[in-house]
Amino acid sequence: MDRKYVIVSNEHSSWPTGSLLFWGRRTPDDAERRSFGGYTSSLDHCEMYTREELIEFRKGLEQHYPFFEELKNKTMRGFLKSPEVLCTIEDLESLGFVLWRCIVRL
Repeated sequence: MDRKYVIVSNEHSSWPTGSLLFWGRRTPDDAERRSFGGYTSSLDHCEMYTREELIEFRKGLEQHYPFFEELKNKTMRGFLKSPEVLCTIEDLESLGFVLWRCIVRL
């Protein structure tokens, strides 16, 4: 199973400021259903999807849930204008995002 896609929400602000907000909580590969609820800024904890799972999820809502390659403007500005974007980590890196890991005390 090739789970390499994430859903990025640009509708809501994330913490820490400047980080991305991802959908879901990571489920095991053999889980019956993927998580489409909740948000996290942690790439290690967000849900990962296959392309097929996302195609099925967004049926009829392609305008609201575009894949990165479907964006008319594949720049940072175009990316941030879309409420949600279905993309790979490589897509995010192509925009200049860098993976950071931090330890925080809440």
